[in-house]
Formats: sequence, structure tokens, C-alpha cells
Amino acid sequence: MKHIAVALVLVTGPAVSADFRVLDIGAPCTEIAAQEIALGSRQVPWSPVEGVTVFAFEGKAFFASVDLTYVCSHGALLTGNYFFPIEELAAATARYEGLHKKISATYGEPESDNTPWMRPLDSRWLQADAKRFQTTWNTSRILVTTSIMPSQPSERTGWRVFVFYCATHDPERSNKSLERTRER
Repeated sequence: MKHIAVALVLVTGPAVSADFRVLDIGAPCTEIAAQEIALGSRQVPWSPVEGVTVFAFEGKAFFASVDLTYVCSHGALLTGNYFFPIEELAAATARYEGLHKKISATYGEPESDNTPWMRPLDSRWLQADAKRFQTTWNTSRILVTTSIMPSQPSERTGWRVFVFYCATHDPERSNKSLERTRER
């Protein structure tokens, strides 16, 4: 019986329910490394970015090997990012379509979408060029954006799909800040 339980955990993976993998946006970043390593990820170096702390890993997500980063500011998670492997444009487009379906199943219809998979299809926003695809889902807590981008000059030539998670814009907070500015 123990072997069956262990096999199920290995097949299904840990039950993680957070905005981005192991952490909610805005939560403390203190345990990221330990939690990612527990998921089987490997921590990798990342170039320093002024004003933030970046935790980078190689891991698995959406049934693929990915590079992923947690970007923290003042000790709290600001953004989480998945960077998929560099591929030919046709393969990156197929990956994008699969991600579009999976993310839509989780977060519902996108807020903005210029891909052939948008529903309902609206030709005013449709991009014929896959290099310009971008989709955004907006919930009460988080914003999820998917895009295709070219590889960096230092990398082999190709295209990479990435997914970006951050906090949803809070119009109430934004308006109060604007009102305080006007009062001055």
C-alpha cells in the first residue's frame, strides 16, 4: 500500500495551490529555494537585477522542462515567470496554443487575446504573425500573460514561449493614490 501512495505522489506531483507554483504573489520569499527543490527543481545562477532578488530554477511545468524565476522585492514575491525552451517558430506556436488552452481552463476566458484561439474570434485583434501573439488573463488576484519572444543574441536562434504572473492592478488603490496627489 505504501508503494502505491509513493507512486501516486511521484506521478501526480505535490499538491500545490498558489498563484505561482509554490507561492502567492505578495507572500514572503524566504522558503522559495527549499520548496522548489522539494518539487525536483534545480537552483541556477541568475544575473543580478538592481532593486530585486531573483531566484532562478530549472524545473518542470506544463509537462515541459522550463527555466523559471521568482522575482522578489522587499522580501515579497513580485512576479513569477516560466521560460520554455528555444524552438522553431512552428513548435513555439504549437506550445503556445497548448498553454492557451490549459491556462484558459484554469482562469477562464482571457481579458485580451490576439491569437487564432480567442473566443469569440474577433478579426479586429487577431494577429496573423505568431511573433506578435500575446494573451492576458486577469483575475481578482493575479494577471497572467503569455507571449512568444525571440531568443537572446547570446543564445541559439529560435523562439521561446514565456508566461508571466504578477499581481492584478488594483484600481481602488491606484485611484486613492491619484486623489492624494491631486490634494497636494
